Amino acid sequence: MTEERRRFDIRMWNDSRLIVLSDVIPAVRSDGLRWVMSDAWVTFREGTPHDILRIVHAAEESQVPVEWSAVEELARWSTQCIDLTLCGYESPDDEEPVIEIVAFDSTTWELAVNDPSRANMHLPHGLGGRWVLVNERGEAQAPADA
Repeated sequence: MTEERRRFDIRMWNDSRLIVLSDVIPAVRSDGLRWVMSDAWVTFREGTPHDILRIVHAAEESQVPVEWSAVEELARWSTQCIDLTLCGYESPDDEEPVIEIVAFDSTTWELAVNDPSRANMHLPHGLGGRWVLVNERGEAQAPADA
């Protein structure tokens, strides 16, 4: 991780409203990134397309490459992401993602960026929370300007 890594933490339950993936992904500038999904535990509405269910099922146990269009489809059909990790990489050889979206145990969404140009830095403020600078262990160090 770089010293410029920023993270936006969003409580999943905000004023009795569940914050879902479709609330979070508009803050992401996904163009040209290679996406990988893992740690998936997601609930869905009835009628969810089999392709989305298949991808999420595979991502329960391993890392699965996905197109951003599949992430958007997942956001349309999911009712809650109990756990989910989406990592966006600039190139297939990168070891570290430039952006991560993480749902953790139905409590928090984390939107972490190494490259602030990959996120709409102002959009998530409507979901509550604030941007913080984080260290290499992901620990908040200081508020970040956004």
